Amino acid sequence: MSSYFLIRYKPGTAWPPGTPFRDLDMAAHAAYVERLFHDGVVVLAGPLRDDQGGFMVIQAEDPAQAAAVIAADPAVTAGLFIGEANPWRPVYDATRSLGRSPAHSRFHSVRSFEAWLDGYKNAWERRDPAAAAALFCSEATYRETPFDEPMRGIDAIVAYWSEAPLTQRDIRFEYEILSAEPGAGVARWRAAFTRVPSGVHVQLDGTLYARFDAGGRCVSFEEWWVRREDPQPPAL
Repeated sequence: MSSYFLIRYKPGTAWPPGTPFRDLDMAAHAAYVERLFHDGVVVLAGPLRDDQGGFMVIQAEDPAQAAAVIAADPAVTAGLFIGEANPWRPVYDATRSLGRSPAHSRFHSVRSFEAWLDGYKNAWERRDPAAAAALFCSEATYRETPFDEPMRGIDAIVAYWSEAPLTQRDIRFEYEILSAEPGAGVARWRAAFTRVPSGVHVQLDGTLYARFDAGGRCVSFEEWWVRREDPQPPAL
């Protein structure tokens, strides 16, 4: 379980005395912090107004992981900063999300949804029911079209994924995220495959809406799609 750590950055031996923060080359440090921010590690970060370093709040599993975050910082390896991490427990939090802005929440949601869709893509293209099963919780519902009754439970979903791909080969799948928020996402997707045994080329163009539990597994899946069959190979 992750905890919060407060990192205090102080000027290092390579920080010229009297040089304002804005005059230092912090491009690599800024890129590093931004990546951690998008990955959900950094919660808050910024320099002090008196040019004496800065603070950063991160989430880490333990002090060793927090220390590793500091050690990998380009500004620390360059000697511009010295970093020190201390465990921190917020008591009062007016935002109820420890300063996470809507932009941060959206970044984290998009990345989580993207990872799930990549898993969906791999499961379909590899025709792997076990990989598909790992994407859904045990009580998940799966509705293939708006007018069908949903499949209920992981056993029904695995049975569907065990049968449907057997009639397909040369599967290709791509997607575009239209919307993502904590616990839900909407995406447009396109797929192409060759039907077995007829050899007919099929293209699908659709939209899906998925909701997720706290562990990132899908609890509800709905999709709407149209199909075109073509004697020529489809081009995505």
